[in-house]
Amino acid sequence: MKIDHLINGKPVAGRDYFETVNPATQGVLAEVASGGEAEVHAAVAAAKAAFPKWAGLPATERAKQLSRALRKAEEVFKPEIQSKMVRVREDERGLVITLSGDSYFDTGSARLRDDIKPVLRKVGGIVKSISNFVRIEGHTDDRAIPPAGVRQGFETNWELSSARSVNVLRYLTEEEKLNPRQLSAVAFGQYRPIDDNNTPEGRAYNRRVEIVILKEKGLEESGHRDIQRPLPDEEWR
Repeated sequence: MKIDHLINGKPVAGRDYFETVNPATQGVLAEVASGGEAEVHAAVAAAKAAFPKWAGLPATERAKQLSRALRKAEEVFKPEIQSKMVRVREDERGLVITLSGDSYFDTGSARLRDDIKPVLRKVGGIVKSISNFVRIEGHTDDRAIPPAGVRQGFETNWELSSARSVNVLRYLTEEEKLNPRQLSAVAFGQYRPIDDNNTPEGRAYNRRVEIVILKEKGLEESGHRDIQRPLPDEEWR
């Protein structure tokens, strides 16, 4: 049984194909590429064992978990939502908890103010109840870093947004004891605005940290001894 694949629109033999993909999957794909029907069935079974969500973790169950988390977030963050320090919504990424940068960070600084710690404690309570991956995103407005920020080592908004997201992640893992394998931190600088940077109000909305509980993507243990999970880019797939 011969299996070929398309890479960038070009046919590629099975054995050449499996050598181009993640090394963790090569053993399974090697069996598929070179074997007969029995080997294919065995490889599929191994793949299901290695990746339990292939074997049928119901998408509806993860959606229900996220829906419950949304209702819980709207309830526990009610005071912060009313004071416009926190925003909670659901979008194509999943459940998004937005922390106002002006409320929880000094200008040009990545140090967590004490005011953010009770908020992160509530975040921890929500995340502990689910297995979804959580991505912490740092964002800024488009203004240059003030001198005080430059002296702290933030030459551009990339460094500032990165440090803010990492500091939030560290607090959640070190103080709230969230699973580090479940979390990641990314920086977007000034390049993912949600409002107009030409107004003070718009810039204030753009200065934020977003805690994104990803939809339909969660931490799962591998059933295959040669495959360590999560994979390096698993939450981005």
